[in-house]
Amino acid sequence: EVLKESSYDIFVAGHGLPSNKASTTTFIGYLEDAKELASTVNSSEAYVKGMTDKYPLFFGEALLRSSAANVTFPIEFADAVTPSPSPSPTASASPEETDDGGVCFPATAVVELEGKGFVEMSNLEVGDRVRVGP
Repeated sequence: EVLKESSYDIFVAGHGLPSNKASTTTFIGYLEDAKELASTVNSSEAYVKGMTDKYPLFFGEALLRSSAANVTFPIEFADAVTPSPSPSPTASASPEETDDGGVCFPATAVVELEGKGFVEMSNLEVGDRVRVGP
């Protein structure tokens, strides 16, 4: 729900191509299906097969295999708690002010921009065009 109500139009989830607000329903469905499947299968192989069969265009088989490799299935989930929305990032936050522990894109990660070459994520500006493929 937080994504659906966000003022942002483009989302970079960390794995896969950037998407738009209209895609959030699909991604929420993916996460709900992942949770449901993880709570019913008995092996990582069954989990990966179930997700890749249902979402063949999500190019995530290697990531699913890696994530599921050290998990004991089925997974028992506690009742979900709705998290409070995180504050929106500000352009003035420096890498030292940002907690990058465990995120896919730390402030020091380098990306290639159209017409600007390679820059750290912390130096991205609204309107920059980031290369997302080979």
